[in-house]
Amino acid sequence: MDFWFGDSANVIHVSKSGNDVNGGVAQQYPINFAVDAKLTIGSALTACPDGGTIIVWPGDYDETVDIKTAAKRITLIGTHPKLSNIKPTTGKGVIGYHGLVMKNISVEIQDDASMAVDCQNQDDLTFINCYIHTWGIDGLYCSGSIGKIFIDNCFIFAAYDGVYLGSTTNIINNSVIVTDGNYGTTGSARAIAGAGAKSDLIIRNSQIIAKAAYGDEKSGMSAPVYECDRELYCIDQTVNKVIAENCIFIASGALPTAHHVDSYANSDCYCFKSTPNVIARGCLFYVDTDANLSKMAVCSSDGTKSVFGDCGFWIDPLGAASEAWAFHRTTAGAVRVANCDYDSSQVHSNVTVRGVDKAVQVITNKAVQNKSTGVIDYYDDSGSSVILTHTPTDAASTITRTPS
Repeated sequence: MDFWFGDSANVIHVSKSGNDVNGGVAQQYPINFAVDAKLTIGSALTACPDGGTIIVWPGDYDETVDIKTAAKRITLIGTHPKLSNIKPTTGKGVIGYHGLVMKNISVEIQDDASMAVDCQNQDDLTFINCYIHTWGIDGLYCSGSIGKIFIDNCFIFAAYDGVYLGSTTNIINNSVIVTDGNYGTTGSARAIAGAGAKSDLIIRNSQIIAKAAYGDEKSGMSAPVYECDRELYCIDQTVNKVIAENCIFIASGALPTAHHVDSYANSDCYCFKSTPNVIARGCLFYVDTDANLSKMAVCSSDGTKSVFGDCGFWIDPLGAASEAWAFHRTTAGAVRVANCDYDSSQVHSNVTVRGVDKAVQVITNKAVQNKSTGVIDYYDDSGSSVILTHTPTDAASTITRTPS
């Protein structure tokens, strides 16, 4: 372990074979847990100085780690996100403070009411290689944060909002963020939500999923895990700007063919709901529903910047949804695309698509002119179907053609 080296009074160890009467500082290498390590993270937090590091060795730690009350900038490091596990029987897992860094840590909430990691009004937060899971309200809650939030290589799941961002620039890389919408029965469930007009998100190489739960009913939850009566959004309207690269977005409220026939969302599904500015490159968007949903869309936005390049859109109305859109607006406006695959019938009448559309693409592929009439047929990418026919305004008799 690289964090053995340079151990000092700034590094406190916690082990299931430790004791809270211990100092927490390693006196030898490798550390003798029984003699040196703390038993609880709470005791280690008391011993750890501001700006210090707590090493959480493997085990389940049934406690709420309240760093905010301690008012210390702490780095919390585990050995592996499925070995070093903060797992309280009741209550929150971690209550964060400014400058919190979490690495290789799992936070699993056992009741159906609590958020996993609460960092409300805290700034400069970093989460690397963490597993964060709650059947309760939020996975990672950062409302009120005005400093950076950085998430990398994490899996975050919640029954309401997976991640609630701060009002600043937020960065998510190489992560999976999921909501199943099962906390309560009203309002919206978002894989990612924001904190106002200044909340920006840069997201790369990630999967963002808002999907009605699928599986066995879990006793003690506020609702069976296979029922969702909320709207499901991948990203909520309060995120001002999203810049996405090489991501997959799934908003699914469809009825599965098996295990539970009731596994569906009973409201709308969107990848982006009223997010003012979306810039996406190399992304895939998938939305499906059944007869229980009224609306579904990849991007429903009246913002000024909706730009998609090299993206694919799959809108799959499995039932009788009244509205199914790749692009939707309540007022007139444009969406800009470049080399994107979408169904033109799923573009709302208020939306003008600008950029490289199918008709422009085929001009560079195949065009055939009738030498007698002058009529030009333009073909699709396959070269087999005519999608545009142009007839010259001059009559054929007035055109002089000289054979080559």
